[in-house]
Amino acid sequence: MGNARGRAAGARGLDSAAEHPDALLLICVTAGTTRSRLAARLREFDVDDDRYATAVHPSVELPRGCRVSPGSLLFAGVVMTSDVSIGRHVMVLPNVSFSHGNRVQSFATIGAGVAVGAGARIGEEATVGMNASIRDRVRVGRRATLAMGSALFRDLPPGETWLGVPAAPVLVEETTETVAPATPEHHHV
Repeated sequence: MGNARGRAAGARGLDSAAEHPDALLLICVTAGTTRSRLAARLREFDVDDDRYATAVHPSVELPRGCRVSPGSLLFAGVVMTSDVSIGRHVMVLPNVSFSHGNRVQSFATIGAGVAVGAGARIGEEATVGMNASIRDRVRVGRRATLAMGSALFRDLPPGETWLGVPAAPVLVEETTETVAPATPEHHHV
């Protein structure tokens, strides 16, 4: 992937959406910002919400009052109590628990095992990492990131990355040092 051939195939895929007007589509990319950009590109080919499928695993119950918008994917084991609203093109990975009154804005990504407290809000293109917990009535801002395993007890502002228990902003120090990317031999299984 990431080579010229892969990019050309992806571009061809967008073109083919216009060539198959009866096909239902899903944008299966983990990053919400990428899903948002692809949906915008597809609008150039007159692909509107009615062209998107909504994929909900058979194990997921959708109680009365819960809504899942077009283009969203809910994997196995997702639990919703009541009055949960999932926006467009949201990816909800396995075993996420939503409480009553949750609102998840479009293009958000919710990692496996996340617990969302009652009345919590998750902003557009936000990312909530695997096994994170969000307290009742707390907000995750637009394009914010809550790191995996974190516990969020207060509002996370737009565009910020927080981690830890309790979750706090990631501090970035200025440095001139370069960090080499991880290579497979550095990973321990």
